[in-house]
Amino acid sequence: MKKLCVFAANLLVLASTASAFPSWMGVYGDFVRHDEGNPGTFQIMMNQSYFGLHAGVGIRVDDGEWSFQQMQFIGDVDGNSVWQYSPSEAFAAGSTVSYYFHGWDDWGGVIWDSNDGANYEVTISGGADTLSFETPITFDTYHGSYRAEEVVVNDQWVFLAGSVGNVAFCQRFRANDLLPSLGSTLYQGAEAETVKDIAVAASENVVFVAYPVGDTVHIRSTTWNQGYFNDGPVHPHFTPEAGSTIQKVDICVPSLGEVIVVCSTASESFGADKIWIYRSTSSGDSWAPAVLVDEAPQYGNFYSSLKVAANDNGIYIAYPYRPVGYNGNVRVASSTDGINWTKKDLGGDRGLANIDLMCTQHKAMVALDPYYDNYTRIWTSSGGEWASQNVGHEYDNSRVVKMAERKDGSIAIVRQTLEGASFRISADGSTWSDAGNVASAPTGGHLSTLVSDGNDVRLLWGSISVPQLQKGSAAAAEPVYWVGSTYHWPWYGEIDSSDDIWINCQTWPAGAATSAYVVYTENGADWLAMPMSIGGPEGNNDWWHVNMGSFSSGTHIEYVIVVYDGLGNHIWDNNAGQDFHAYVN
Repeated sequence: MKKLCVFAANLLVLASTASAFPSWMGVYGDFVRHDEGNPGTFQIMMNQSYFGLHAGVGIRVDDGEWSFQQMQFIGDVDGNSVWQYSPSEAFAAGSTVSYYFHGWDDWGGVIWDSNDGANYEVTISGGADTLSFETPITFDTYHGSYRAEEVVVNDQWVFLAGSVGNVAFCQRFRANDLLPSLGSTLYQGAEAETVKDIAVAASENVVFVAYPVGDTVHIRSTTWNQGYFNDGPVHPHFTPEAGSTIQKVDICVPSLGEVIVVCSTASESFGADKIWIYRSTSSGDSWAPAVLVDEAPQYGNFYSSLKVAANDNGIYIAYPYRPVGYNGNVRVASSTDGINWTKKDLGGDRGLANIDLMCTQHKAMVALDPYYDNYTRIWTSSGGEWASQNVGHEYDNSRVVKMAERKDGSIAIVRQTLEGASFRISADGSTWSDAGNVASAPTGGHLSTLVSDGNDVRLLWGSISVPQLQKGSAAAAEPVYWVGSTYHWPWYGEIDSSDDIWINCQTWPAGAATSAYVVYTENGADWLAMPMSIGGPEGNNDWWHVNMGSFSSGTHIEYVIVVYDGLGNHIWDNNAGQDFHAYVN
């Protein structure tokens, strides 16, 4: 059968009027064309870099129309220009995204990278899978009992930050078994001092820790491989208001070179009354002056939680705000420059003891588990107004909720219940599916942090004794092995121009196929693709069908079936090479 779309041969230079025009377009080493996120980032390289050179990416979702987007030049690597483009909206779960790259310059040079004309493809994960939880592993800490606050994870290492009395520390462990690798006491104060909080965040290379001592936030860093903070750089201390007391602190590393620290300060005994930000755009080598983000009126206060995150739309800080009395609101401060801030009260109730904030590339999300109601409240913003939704659950008096973005772009939320924890997952942050439960929490444990580990997640259970880390593994996608039982209705010889033609097929095993398409041509014209819908189970198989509509008298419809699984594989049913045929009377 014919190809669905054909583009110029991969890397073919069609025209060039200057010897400097690229002779190669592609990726190498650790560079990838797409990072498999949702929507993720498209990336390409060319072996020249000069003013007037351009790159773009053509994108098609399933059988939709092609769109072409100009890519942004982000820098040079070994003499090669690097270009990226990140769509502003996520792709639909289960969709197949086809793409190619095109380079050109202002003098007529043209080059393509289209996988030898076949285009590249990525299948978007459905996001509604189930997590299977392992037995929690206890950290073998150097400090014994302490309050565990936060954890960061990569393929090799886990950094655990916590405090006990007047000591703040961050210790590195092996990711596979949590055996200790290195320990680092960040601060040990006078016996009467108390380290109130600690936060940890990481980039691809560097781990940053922030913790308060009196009226000052201390900031330290190390590399993943070095691991020992005492040998790493000591960043300038951050004293937003002399004589005040730091209550809460948080830190994030949203992009290469950027480090953001926020804290709340209290000048009176009844709670924090100011929110501050301290920011570096040079990986902590230099810092902009501290900026006052928000100040509560007399008798009002900010309390309990403080979270910071950032994305392409700006910086977001979320915190509970109680004007006067017992009830309060979740407040979000946002800024595009870190200096000028807009505040928005989202709502809330008596709970407000625990909120969480996270950012995907284009969306900010705030979660609150209200004290009285049987739902988790989630607010989202794509840079403008905030929209709210309620994710229902049984009433269980829980007020702890955490969020994390997984590698495939889906969002996981976890709530601590009376017994353990419950998970939900969403591909786009709007429709949520149950994704498993932790039957029981470690004795005395409280849910401190949720972090993603690829498409898996890890729960940090802090406690009055020794903390534990629990891994939730995503169920592996199952390959589709068979597609068949393909037929159309009405039968041969019974199709009139007034009839709708239905195409049916089955796939095995059940649940393996994530999408199916009829690929067809009318009277030998261009081949087209039409997505099929799953109709339900048929024994051990899945049944798929689609209504193709009606066709004019005398039309010859030639068609085949292609199905995809969650691993990116696809198989065809082409009637043993003969294709299927339907004729309209």
